[in-house]
Amino acid sequence: MTNSKQIALLGLIVIVLISHGIANLFVMELNNSLTTLSITLFLPGLFIAFPSLNLQLYPAILCNTITGILIDATTPIPMGTSAFVFLIVQLVVFQFRSVIKKNNLYHGWVIAQITNFVIFSFVTLYFNGKYLFEDGIFIRTLLDFIFSQSALAIIAPVYFTIIKKTIAVLRMDLYANELSHK
Repeated sequence: MTNSKQIALLGLIVIVLISHGIANLFVMELNNSLTTLSITLFLPGLFIAFPSLNLQLYPAILCNTITGILIDATTPIPMGTSAFVFLIVQLVVFQFRSVIKKNNLYHGWVIAQITNFVIFSFVTLYFNGKYLFEDGIFIRTLLDFIFSQSALAIIAPVYFTIIKKTIAVLRMDLYANELSHK
């Protein structure tokens, strides 16, 4: 890879990481506002879908691992859990990307919804599985899931469009660094 391609790839990674950081702050502010209603939004699908569908494998792994560590630092789960789960889910999504259209906003939205469902289910069952049916925890978890998926349905298309427009404004080619898989 030439020097200019490496710089362009680094620029894409930085844009994605800054976007993830801003989106994570936005979700944290939403969660802070929703505490009076006892609702918590959990939107990891938002962070996994874009890099998994639009970057090469290693830059996508880097983006998702750093984002997972950032989310671990701001949530009450053991450090490294989100990074590890993001990595596994990202590798699965990456395997299916040959059948998914990259420029189709709907496909990114569907991947974000599915990955959010999978990670939400895993985290819920792993950390709260034995307490899930005690004292209304199931209802609260179900409400958190419904609100998380609904918020993701609204936020994801806007988020993906903003990232792509930012890359276009900066005149970077999102797909220039791809390897051909034919």
